[in-house]
Amino acid sequence: TIATMMKRLLCALATASFVLCGCGGTGGSGGPSGTPPMVLVPAHLTVPEVTDSGDDWVTYAHDQMRSGYQPQDTGITPSNVSTLQLNWTANVAGGVVSSPIVTGGSVFIAGLGGAVTAFGTNDGRIQWSTQLNREIRMTPAFSGGVLFVGTHTYPGVLAALDAKTGAIRWQATVPGSDRGEPLVAGGAVYEGMAGGDPPTCFQGGIYAYNIQTGAQLWSWFVDPFAGDGGSVWGPISFDGTDLIFGTGNTCKKILGTGDAVVRLSQSGVMAWADPTSDSRSDNDVGGGVLLSGNHAFFTSKNGLYYDADAVTGNIGSKMPLGGITGYGGIGNPTTDGSVIAVSAGYLSDPTVNPTAPGGKLVGLNAAGNQLWSIPTQQPVFAYVAFTKGIAFATLDNKIVALDPQSGRILWSYTASAYFYGGPVVVPSGVYAVDTAGDVYAFDLSNGAASGDSRSRIPRARP
Repeated sequence: TIATMMKRLLCALATASFVLCGCGGTGGSGGPSGTPPMVLVPAHLTVPEVTDSGDDWVTYAHDQMRSGYQPQDTGITPSNVSTLQLNWTANVAGGVVSSPIVTGGSVFIAGLGGAVTAFGTNDGRIQWSTQLNREIRMTPAFSGGVLFVGTHTYPGVLAALDAKTGAIRWQATVPGSDRGEPLVAGGAVYEGMAGGDPPTCFQGGIYAYNIQTGAQLWSWFVDPFAGDGGSVWGPISFDGTDLIFGTGNTCKKILGTGDAVVRLSQSGVMAWADPTSDSRSDNDVGGGVLLSGNHAFFTSKNGLYYDADAVTGNIGSKMPLGGITGYGGIGNPTTDGSVIAVSAGYLSDPTVNPTAPGGKLVGLNAAGNQLWSIPTQQPVFAYVAFTKGIAFATLDNKIVALDPQSGRILWSYTASAYFYGGPVVVPSGVYAVDTAGDVYAFDLSNGAASGDSRSRIPRARP
């Protein structure tokens, strides 16, 4: 098939560029017609560290498979979620488009103003704030008492911060922009590099760093030729063995590694790259990849939702969610093992209708059948956070709790501004941060306000 020939060509190009690859799969869109039952991979493969606080949301979308699923007992149930109350609120100067992570009695937030700030989960008091002096658009990753976070600058800086004090342990320079969330596994930190779209055409890809020193271990490029562009915009996923992630387009050549999902070993060896080639424009995979069982679920800016085989790279199915081509989804599908929640992207051209282009959140079963959808004024960029029987979502300027099977809203809270990042649900409560930098902490027992009231809650500012 054409897809098979493309994969063989990719291997030849990669070998010529001193990157080895295993190309035994056939790839392409001729995957199996049926969809196997979806089974969540055991959490011990995906959670870098759980501290004695019991809170374990330590990376983007909870775990390295980007499932968004909290397996711990949080005490929040469908019958009592309506009693969630606001415990405290704080603010991060400069605004925020990342998501929180929570562990060890701290909520960690990275902001557009360049600061990474730790707030106490009990009262929202600032524990420390470290200024990197560069815009941050990514969610930090926590492992071994260290936070790893990169900056959205040219060049980018990947920093390792002590989670207790905020002290900088090391910094490494990444030639392009750090936008997608890092992966920590096997003694290394893996970071995607973006900025490869015209006219900049940086040579984007994946960089691996020593977790202790920050020394660069290796690099892999979307396009092996310098100045040809290619990007990794979203978080890197990990199935316990290999890295799986989406890529953006190259500038000069049409290569199968661009506008694709790619599987790399932990030493930078490419197993396969499967392009999202389609007649629609902008096949860039700008968001994250959900790994569940042997499936890789993701969306593309062409407006399609994909179900691929995570082992072989075969794209088994693709379907439109309603987003328009060129402005499709760049979020991260998540799942509770039964329902997959995914955003559709823009429903109208934002250059024509910038104030209300429209969006929607969609609930699907494993076979891709729609169970429900919720319209929004703005596109949904955030992941959905699942716990047993509940899905927490950030829609426009609201935090909502949904019934995963029906999409029925069980509880909601109106915030001060639009949400770009996703929520966190852990035993100590529910946490979210809006684009104005306001951080919200909810629980079942210690709230002083409920619903939309915020005036009586003290605010801490760094």
